[in-house]
Amino acid sequence: MSTQSSKIIEWSARIRCKEHALGGSYSVLLFVGPIPDEEEDWRISPSFVGMHGVYTGYGEPNDTADDVEVEGFVRLNKALVASSLPSLGPEDVVPFLKSALGWRVQKISSEVISPSQFDFLEVA
Repeated sequence: MSTQSSKIIEWSARIRCKEHALGGSYSVLLFVGPIPDEEEDWRISPSFVGMHGVYTGYGEPNDTADDVEVEGFVRLNKALVASSLPSLGPEDVVPFLKSALGWRVQKISSEVISPSQFDFLEVA
């Protein structure tokens, strides 16, 4: 019997942003692979891996609410396994994600927002 243990790495994307960055609720959608041009195809695309929803309350935020950061995670292992990488080790995953991980931002009204419009958005 082998007593050698296997180490499984759980890969996730961390999304950090300001809660009131867009003056209302919005979603950050993550993709591993090509992102469809049409936003109505985003959530049904094979490259869509998940999203982080930022839900804000009604009314105007107060002065301290402007600085509230929220954070969420999207697991990536299923997409990484489907990509047929040689392994889930950092030597294979990190370069792959640098080229294949992408995101889009969409307000609850379906308006598409450029990530450059954010005061603070980090996907790592």
